[in-house]
Amino acid sequence: MGWFSGKPKILVADDEANIRSLVQETLAGIGYEVHAVPTGAELLRCVEDVAPALIILDVMMPGMDGWTALERLRAGEKTREIPVLMLTALQRGKDVEESFSRGAKDFLAKPFTMAHLLKKVEKLAPRK
Repeated sequence: MGWFSGKPKILVADDEANIRSLVQETLAGIGYEVHAVPTGAELLRCVEDVAPALIILDVMMPGMDGWTALERLRAGEKTREIPVLMLTALQRGKDVEESFSRGAKDFLAKPFTMAHLLKKVEKLAPRK
């Protein structure tokens, strides 16, 4: 306890286990500390403990969707400034606008290339 890795932390919330694993393994492999959860509710339960430099958030999840989780993050004193990258199969212009209007910093549609994801992650949470 009390040990700090010095790596930027990223919290991934996506109900698709294969997406969580792919993103977690890829980002950990290039120097990030990655935590992954399957729901928006779990994201909100652990976000303050993890204190991420970036949140990657799916929109369509069971229970609480990503937009609701994003609104709650923006309402929290300790979480309102954490950048959020929405990662979703929703690709219509109104979905992108909805994400930004609720406080997302960036948006990436599924399916995505890992190179495109890495470029967005590096912009929002650069490795030191």
